[in-house]
Amino acid sequence: MAKSSRGGQTPEDPGDREASICRILEQVERKLRKDFNDEAVTLDEIEDNSEEIGEAVKRLVNEEALRKRQGKDAQQAHAARCGCCRRKARYVERRPRQIVLRSGVIRICRAYYHCKACGTGFAPLDQLLGIGRGACSRRVAALIARLSCYLPDRLVAQELEQSFGLRLAISTVQRYSRSVGAAMERQWRAQAIQDVSSLPVSSERPSRLHVTMDGVMLHVDGRWQEAKLGSAYQTTPSGHATKARYYATMARSRPFGRRLRVLAHRSGADRCRDVATIGDGADWIWQEVGKHFPQSTQVLDYFHVVEHLWEAARLRFGEGSAAAAEWMKEQKASLLEDKVDAVIASVSTWRPRKHEKLTVRRRLLAFLAEHRHRIQYKTLADAGYHIGSGVAESGCKNVVQIRMKRAGMRWSNDGADRMLHLCAWFASHDRPSLDHYVRW
Repeated sequence: MAKSSRGGQTPEDPGDREASICRILEQVERKLRKDFNDEAVTLDEIEDNSEEIGEAVKRLVNEEALRKRQGKDAQQAHAARCGCCRRKARYVERRPRQIVLRSGVIRICRAYYHCKACGTGFAPLDQLLGIGRGACSRRVAALIARLSCYLPDRLVAQELEQSFGLRLAISTVQRYSRSVGAAMERQWRAQAIQDVSSLPVSSERPSRLHVTMDGVMLHVDGRWQEAKLGSAYQTTPSGHATKARYYATMARSRPFGRRLRVLAHRSGADRCRDVATIGDGADWIWQEVGKHFPQSTQVLDYFHVVEHLWEAARLRFGEGSAAAAEWMKEQKASLLEDKVDAVIASVSTWRPRKHEKLTVRRRLLAFLAEHRHRIQYKTLADAGYHIGSGVAESGCKNVVQIRMKRAGMRWSNDGADRMLHLCAWFASHDRPSLDHYVRW
């Protein structure tokens, strides 16, 4: 008696395998004799001919492998048990099904059963092949998701047809890409509620890790709403960002903060004694930093401070005036010399009378006082820390906006959130395989 192999299947008869190889070789030989163009002259002609033959060989191998599985499936008819209750199921009929592979559409026919106890139907061959309810194979689903990271759905459908000969509806592209994004979001949510110590140990051991975050506005559910993006990255000896990982979501700040902690953990935060957090003046940023990175070196984005000072300079000296430019030159020099008190003193000498100007002055002084410990830029820069949130700003543009803020784009909240997860995955260093997320 033959011993069962992995999964309880009977090992393949060497004679059957040899017969399959012979059938494939015969068909490949006929294809070569018919279509091989040995008179092709240009490289383009040679490449086109080889690609056409290569795609045909892929289809032949797929069809032969599936033919054998269908043959075994037919031999085992009337002998299936329900995967849920393990009771014997009733054979109904053989039902056809089309599956979209990267090599093209293929048709299979398999035995279909019905379990009276569970009230469900199933096809054992689907389970054997790892086929879900979707029409596309796992490889095609992953390809759709990858292309969707940087192309609109309409262009993804066009690219699939032009490059692979696969004709899929735009709604199919949307369904598969969003389902992968939803699987990513579920994984992030599950990991965020765990204690960080229970997560897999990161392979990274950075000497210093920067964590930065920012918000970007998207048109969602008919109005402008803020998406949140975070990044964890290392720096080279010359100060350039490297090994950046991203996370983006439509979620509110509390769940975002917990997930950013997971992102930092993946990047080696728990094996690094030197973590810096960088952000602009948004309250939610420093609230989440205080909760999840309380021991980090905190840095307020230098350019954000300069923007606040420019607002005061224009109101105080006039738009485009030489006096405003000269005053700003002095304040920038003071900031970069750790002379925050000098900046505060200079702003304090401004005594406006109009309510608008008074409000700006009051807010600026409160802003500088609140973030005084985060704007010691000379000390921070001399120690090698980034004093600007350029990585977050770049991420907002290249991870989010370049895909999600094209002309005429409108998103639902769920659709935007799932696409944000996909885009962040695609932009990240050392991203995991999409096979972890494809469910079909």
